[in-house]
Amino acid sequence: MGNRLSQLLITFRSTVRGVDTTRQMAIGVTFGMLLGLVPKDTAFVLLFALMLLLSHGNLLAGAFSAILFSWVGWLLEPATHVVGLAVLSIESLQPWLAEFQGWPLGPWFRLENTVVMGSLMVGLVGILPCYRMSYVLLDRYRESLIWILTRNPLSRWILDQSDSDLQEANL
Repeated sequence: MGNRLSQLLITFRSTVRGVDTTRQMAIGVTFGMLLGLVPKDTAFVLLFALMLLLSHGNLLAGAFSAILFSWVGWLLEPATHVVGLAVLSIESLQPWLAEFQGWPLGPWFRLENTVVMGSLMVGLVGILPCYRMSYVLLDRYRESLIWILTRNPLSRWILDQSDSDLQEANL
């Protein structure tokens, strides 16, 4: 147990220190966007979290963006309700949705809910723009972001760095 905890801390430290590439961080942000937008009482959260864990995405970037996009998803609920209602009103999807609900795990996805369906559609449409935008922003502001993150007491404790370590690293 202690070995797994120390390995987890080492992984977390390397994530915060910026060992991951910009691509990995953008993947994490994108999966975090998907995680944050969908309501948390659906199986989509577990599915997207598993996809993030299995991808090469940065877990810390995914966690931060999931928190951020949870707020965005809450603000977008009226709009996602309208989108979900429009999607659920498509006649050709009705037989497929009814069959999906009959599957053993089908009801856990709650696709009959307008907000769930709308959030899923908004998230799926936003995958490529979110990835590209986060890649560009992270590539441009990565050093500044790392500098800000490593200056607070919590990150110093997590990273186990003193002021002299930070001055030596020129961060």
